[in-house]
Amino acid sequence: MFINGKEIKTTNDALAKFIFTTEGSEDICKNFTNAVLDDLNFKPIPDFSLTSPVFSSTTYDAKTNLFDVKGETSTNDQLDFEIQRTNHEGFEIRLINNNSRQFERVKQSTEYGNYPYFYVIAIVNFNFKLSGNVPFFHNCFCYSSIVVKESCLSYKAQIHVLEIPKWERIHKEPITIDSLKNYSQLDFFMKLFSDKTTYEEIQIMAAQNVAINYAKNKVDQFVLNDENLKAYSLAEEAEKVRRAEISYALNEGINEGINKGRDEKEREIVQNMLKKNYDMASIVDVTGLSEDIIKSYSI
Repeated sequence: MFINGKEIKTTNDALAKFIFTTEGSEDICKNFTNAVLDDLNFKPIPDFSLTSPVFSSTTYDAKTNLFDVKGETSTNDQLDFEIQRTNHEGFEIRLINNNSRQFERVKQSTEYGNYPYFYVIAIVNFNFKLSGNVPFFHNCFCYSSIVVKESCLSYKAQIHVLEIPKWERIHKEPITIDSLKNYSQLDFFMKLFSDKTTYEEIQIMAAQNVAINYAKNKVDQFVLNDENLKAYSLAEEAEKVRRAEISYALNEGINEGINKGRDEKEREIVQNMLKKNYDMASIVDVTGLSEDIIKSYSI
């Protein structure tokens, strides 16, 4: 969308975190989570409180969390949001690993067997890799039986993946007050996070939907602050670097040793990622290198 002549993407790390983690964002997070859960007939959450660091124009990209946004309910249920624009090998494994690390952390302070719910909601701006041609834009993964794959062992650990491109292919019609009558609450949020959405369309949605109106107000607040816009630009530059790093890792065969100067390029990429505070799991996912090699490059 364009606001005051500047292109603004709601999937930008800085803006997405501003929407979800600044003062008054709890209602947005709660409405978004319940829209996701309701879409697949899961029970709603009763409340929400943020445990993420509040957005700051200077620290928005600090890798202090496993996920972009973190929160919990009064019953200690854990909620995590991840905004991902660039696809890379191993992203689904990172979701599982980070969810497992969350579980291990909470398990230590929880009465045996009385574990809370764990919800991970990933908004991805690419087609998520699934077995077969899955047409649905919203898929949920739970712990399932290995023997009987239709048998779900537990719904207490859920990973929801929302694919923006698939949603866009389903909803091609222009936004009007009449067309919005067919929108679910989740459709409103998916339209909000689509790069194809115009600011004028968000204004129409905001007039019809309270949750989107809250989010629109966050967008308006964001673009009125020069420091926020600087953070936005830095996040866009970081995204370009990330795309280049991933492209190199996937296309040049980092772990195959076939290119001259490969070791130096490996070292450069790893050191750049370490400077940006990527966690070890993310570096392994992107580069395909072992932890031992990564540690040797960090010296």
